[in-house]
Amino acid sequence: MLQRLAWQEAHGADILKIAVILKTPQDVSRLTDVTWQQMRQRSDKRLLTMAMGGLDAVTRLSDEIFGSNLTFGTLGDASAPGELDSQALD
Repeated sequence: MLQRLAWQEAHGADILKIAVILKTPQDVSRLTDVTWQQMRQRSDKRLLTMAMGGLDAVTRLSDEIFGSNLTFGTLGDASAPGELDSQALD
C-alpha cells in the first residue's frame, strides 16, 4: 500500500488514493497505519484510503481520524463492495 501511494506522489498525483479489500482486523490496523504513520506524516497531498468489503465501514467512517481527507458514499446502487449510502456519512 505504501509503495503504491508513494509512487502516486512521486509521479505528481494531486490526490493519493488506494482502495483495498481487508480480510482481518489486522488489515484494518495496517491500512490506518499506512494512512497516518507512513503517508500523512510525510506528505501534505490530499489522501484517500479506504477498504472494500466486510470491514470497510470501519475505514470509511474513521479514516479522517487517521489522515484520510476524503471518502464517498452511494446515491443508489453501490459501485464497489461495502460502499455506504451517502446519508450514513452525514
